[in-house]
Amino acid sequence: MCERNTLTPLRSLDIASSYSPRSISPRPYNTRCPSPLHRYYPEEEDPIRNVIDNLLESFPILQLKCTTNIKIEESLVSSIYDNHEQPSSIYCWLSDNQNTLLYRILLGFFLLMGIGCEKDEKRAFTLFFLAARKDYLLAQEMVADCYFYGIGTHKDENLAFQWYNKCVKQESAYGYYGLGRCYEYANVDMGLKDSPIDY
Repeated sequence: MCERNTLTPLRSLDIASSYSPRSISPRPYNTRCPSPLHRYYPEEEDPIRNVIDNLLESFPILQLKCTTNIKIEESLVSSIYDNHEQPSSIYCWLSDNQNTLLYRILLGFFLLMGIGCEKDEKRAFTLFFLAARKDYLLAQEMVADCYFYGIGTHKDENLAFQWYNKCVKQESAYGYYGLGRCYEYANVDMGLKDSPIDY
């Protein structure tokens, strides 16, 4: 129950005639009460969120270990089934809850691999790219791969090299691995290869 200051009722005021910077507001003041909102308990309200949190713990670790996308997919799907959920329900939850970069990146991976949905490489690339522009390392690695292999976008080894280089600047082992592939297999402009890299 809110406690309110006891105020004497105001006389009827003609606001148009009585307005001045010092005029008294007809509203009572100090009448704030606590909001009647209930508490938020995510475990009780959204059980899928726990499964998503488990996936988000393992996904970056698998990427960090330079695990192939197929192995990452197998691991994620296995984890989903171990938690008695379906990949399609996880995909739907991620589609409805894109409020963090990690959720968007995981949704992008689901779209890239067709986990619980139809493959949509272009949409996956877009999700990765938006997160990568905000300097999120995992997304930068995914964007570099997309450019290197031409997944969801045109194949551009020069852009792949630049994105892997951005990853290296954040001390990413996967970035070093990607740069190595560019040096060995890609036809990258010599100007890019010879440019100094800040390690």
